Amino acid sequence: MSVDARASAPDHAARAALDAGRVAEAAALYRRLATAAPQDARWRIGLARCAVAALQPEAALQAIDLAETLAARPNPAWGLLRGQALLLLGEVAAAEASLRVVAAALPGHLGARLALVRVLRRAGRAAEALDALEPVVDTPAAESSAIAAQRIALLVTLGRLAEARPAFEAAVDAATGTTELQTLFALTAPLHGEGAPAASGFRRIRARLAALPPCPLLSVRLRFALGDLSRFRSEADALLRSGFDGPLAPTLRSVLDALARPMEQDRLRPKVFVIGLSKTATSSLDVALGLLGFGAAHFANPISGRMLAPADAALFDALSDIPVVDMMEMLAATYPRARFILTERPAEAWMESFRAHHLRHHGTADFAAFRTLCQAKDGTPHGARWRAMQQRIYTRHADLESARAAHVARVEQLFADAPNRLLRFNVFAGDGWAKLCDYLGRPVPAQPFPHANAAPRLLA
Repeated sequence: MSVDARASAPDHAARAALDAGRVAEAAALYRRLATAAPQDARWRIGLARCAVAALQPEAALQAIDLAETLAARPNPAWGLLRGQALLLLGEVAAAEASLRVVAAALPGHLGARLALVRVLRRAGRAAEALDALEPVVDTPAAESSAIAAQRIALLVTLGRLAEARPAFEAAVDAATGTTELQTLFALTAPLHGEGAPAASGFRRIRARLAALPPCPLLSVRLRFALGDLSRFRSEADALLRSGFDGPLAPTLRSVLDALARPMEQDRLRPKVFVIGLSKTATSSLDVALGLLGFGAAHFANPISGRMLAPADAALFDALSDIPVVDMMEMLAATYPRARFILTERPAEAWMESFRAHHLRHHGTADFAAFRTLCQAKDGTPHGARWRAMQQRIYTRHADLESARAAHVARVEQLFADAPNRLLRFNVFAGDGWAKLCDYLGRPVPAQPFPHANAAPRLLA
């Protein structure tokens, strides 16, 4: 029996485990294959896929480098994995370069094409990304469906929601696989806002899912998004018992534990709320709190994709980003044992990053134009609540500097009589594990303090 024949069964098993979200199981199978055939580059590529799925880009790049060393003729498609890993690291320019090499070598490779679109979106080049999605002649139905889902994501980024909504409905109805449905699920809340429109979108996806092969994770997320908590609990528990260990696994466990607790007990838990403005390292704090064992959520509920709301405070131990800023007085009153962290950043650097962020996501870095955008009835992701929130925190002020000063004054007033409930934390001035762990009473982790969502290094 050939090596390929002996390896085929465990290779199929590893691929099936990875597709089902059982990343640790898949990685163990690929390690076994790599041990049995250390010169076979395929198993290193399998380990790279597992590392990307586990959000471990450094490990993925190491595995790809080794595979390319072992292979007599490295597969050009491996550049797709490299591009995905580089994007996870925030190396946008390098990711784009890698994906363009794949696109040149394999012009019909859908995965490389879609990955390049994601890189262009990350670089703030949404219009260019939309052009890159123009369908080629005789595009197969499955590829057309995947392209449609990405096109809708770009229309949302560009504020073309009136155009995106009918396209969303058509794409859901025409979806040929669960991958496209998962992309469309992630767009439901940004596209439809809250309330009945979003619920209608989620129900449409659920109806289409019933006609496709099972996707337990998407089913679980739809149950939660539609408020069917009884079935959510049973399906989420079954998914975790099946060995699912994808990135959402800790979140599902945290929410299941929270749903099992009485509300009064939850109010007395030592929760943490990060109340710094956007672009002050709130993403890094979210990752850090997760590493310290807190069930954490940043900007949106990671299960439903809806913006964080008061109900989410009962489901998570730590919340961060602008929705938390908006409701911090309510959170302080509801959770008397909660701690609050004001993330800070030097004013000029913060304003520059804020402008770059809104140019990338909303097409404008000008504060007056951003104010006009927030006054419009449509054209912004997440709908009326998002616009009202931006007006309260930012655009009712004369400029960004005034908005920042007003926020700091609001925080100081809220905790004037309880200074021990507030930690001022500045990653940019060197604050890290020691200060955070001392405040929260947690041991310092071995890994370096995370720096998530750092400004990407773009092409010149």
